[in-house]
Amino acid sequence: MIDEKEFQEHVEDVLNALGKHDENTRKVVEDMLRKYIFKLFMAERDAKVRVVESLGGDPSKLSSTIQKKIAELRPGQKMLTVIGRILSIYSKEVEREDRIGKRYYGVIGDETGVIFFNAWYLPEGIEKGDVIRIDRAYVKEFAGRVQLYIGNNSIVTKLPRDYIPVVRRESKYHRIIELRPGMRNVEVVAKILDVEKKNYIVGGEEKTAYSGIMADDSGKILYTSWNYEPPVGKVLRIRGAYVNTFRRLPQVVFDERAEIEILPNEDMEIKDSTVDIYHLINRGGVDVKVEGVIVDVREGSGLVTRCPICGERLDGNYCSQHGFVEVQYELRIKAVVDDGTGAIFVILNQEQSEKMLGMTLEECIKIAKESMNVGVVERIARDKLFGLPVILKGNVLSSDKYGLLMLPKEVRSVEDSDVRERVMELYREVVE
Repeated sequence: MIDEKEFQEHVEDVLNALGKHDENTRKVVEDMLRKYIFKLFMAERDAKVRVVESLGGDPSKLSSTIQKKIAELRPGQKMLTVIGRILSIYSKEVEREDRIGKRYYGVIGDETGVIFFNAWYLPEGIEKGDVIRIDRAYVKEFAGRVQLYIGNNSIVTKLPRDYIPVVRRESKYHRIIELRPGMRNVEVVAKILDVEKKNYIVGGEEKTAYSGIMADDSGKILYTSWNYEPPVGKVLRIRGAYVNTFRRLPQVVFDERAEIEILPNEDMEIKDSTVDIYHLINRGGVDVKVEGVIVDVREGSGLVTRCPICGERLDGNYCSQHGFVEVQYELRIKAVVDDGTGAIFVILNQEQSEKMLGMTLEECIKIAKESMNVGVVERIARDKLFGLPVILKGNVLSSDKYGLLMLPKEVRSVEDSDVRERVMELYREVVE
């Protein structure tokens, strides 16, 4: 979906084609375009043609493309005109539609920023340092990276090199806790904690990926390095990396186009510091420690009964596939933990649930049978755990269903009245 700035560019295009710029005509054009684009979901070009024809204009006077600076490029944009300097360019042969063709890729930039590009066509002789104008380009996101695409229908024109005298190439430095999926051209300084090597076939070509965890004084994050093995225990400065998601966790990715510098005299103390939940929103985190108060024990906590044959969750002792069975019991806690800056959904496994309740699975089963009510354990959990300060450690996933979700590796209660009071004070402010 286009944003308001791009919508207004379409409005100007229609007004230019009509040769009218008065406020009444603008209002009519805006109303018609909003109807066609946002309510009837017409393509922008088709909508503009319809408006111009309806108002007695000549559609041939419409611009075929919209010019954008690189910093303005967003996934889904089409029919663009982009002017930039080729900062790096590579090519390789690929099989396409029963023939061997060439695909070009690299980095292009202007005075506002840089972006990766992919091209199925470039004029002969285009090389690093050249300035080109691309008409009918489009933007897509692939593997978490925003890229500019030059297709077979695109028009590429070589311009004088001094057309763009300055290219903004510098990466912006971020601490790990600040990184968000979708960021590109970032700079990080981090210590490599571990590395694992895997080989992949990408586009018929073997590539090596080195993956693991890196960290700075603000936290940890997954990383993948293509065709470069980062030394474990060393501190690296990486410029030109980008951030995507891997298994719903943020990940820094860098390849041969990034600048990588080993800082030989640098060491970095990796602290096991508590992270505010606020910093994890729409991001998640790797091996984070959260400190907060249990403010809710959700329905579905306590004893869970399952079929011992197929694992189906049961209501009673009847399985839809296997009839009456001797049920298998599990114990779990589903809770919400709040630290005063945000909330996180937590699911504790059986061992952790036993630890927090101070009761074994067998003791919970005995209580449920004596009361003839499986739900009694959920009520006990709610009475024991509500308002309890806890420390959790583990990966935090950003989930569409639960928001922030943690399946903790470690959990323990703490006698910390400050933690409890901080969260309860926040709730009092909200209520009042």
